Amino acid sequence: MRAKLSRPRNTAKGDWRHDHLWTLATRLDEERHELNTAIDSLSHVDQRQAIEDITNEAADVANFAMMIADKARSLRKRLKP
Repeated sequence: MRAKLSRPRNTAKGDWRHDHLWTLATRLDEERHELNTAIDSLSHVDQRQAIEDITNEAADVANFAMMIADKARSLRKRLKP
């Protein structure tokens, strides 16, 4: 995972912690759409590739959901008791 995150393609994306919640939510929707497309392709293309795509896209969806959750937790910490 660490090697994947350090790839130039990923380091160029910047730090997600500076993104607005709506930006992350939009990216989550985009990744969910890509997951749906990968699932739809299961019956139309090479099944091994489709399964790999589904696995990768599901991980992307989960990652964006966790980014949103982490961002919300950090906002909660800023609230006064």
